[in-house]
Amino acid sequence: MGADTRNTSVAERLREMQARLRLTIQEIADRCGMPKRSLENYMNVKDPQRPGVDALMALAEGLGVSIDWLVGRSDRPTEPEFTTEDYAVFCHSVVLRLLGRILDAEEESPGVLQPPHKIMGHDYSDLAAWAILDFTKIVHVQSDNPNRPLKYFHRNFDTLARRGLELLDGNPLESFPDRKP
Repeated sequence: MGADTRNTSVAERLREMQARLRLTIQEIADRCGMPKRSLENYMNVKDPQRPGVDALMALAEGLGVSIDWLVGRSDRPTEPEFTTEDYAVFCHSVVLRLLGRILDAEEESPGVLQPPHKIMGHDYSDLAAWAILDFTKIVHVQSDNPNRPLKYFHRNFDTLARRGLELLDGNPLESFPDRKP
């Protein structure tokens, strides 16, 4: 964190977001669910009022920024929003891609699955390394995706979790999704 970040006031950050988003004070107040007068008090150039915790939470959520950034404790306006559930969805995607590659290779060239500890001529640890690379690519792409709907992965995780529970009750092989679209 740079020295100038620590001296950044909430008022400065709010004015910065107003300029960046090209919104009026009333539009920001509406987004944040607070009175326009309160927001004006927080944004005053001279002697701005300091928002309380509830107001900071509303401002951060309404503007899509982290509280740490808003109060000058971070240089990044937003923090990664990935949760454990998000990472579970990423892992699920990587495993499906890896299994699809393996099954497609076996279909094209029977005997690709080579015991012990080899698939397509690669050690299991090589395949795990591929999975890690895929996983990091997915996380990177999704973290930079501004069009990703808020809570997108939480919805996917709920769907996958329900599917997993259904698989536990039945025969997983019968319920395995098609690997080709």
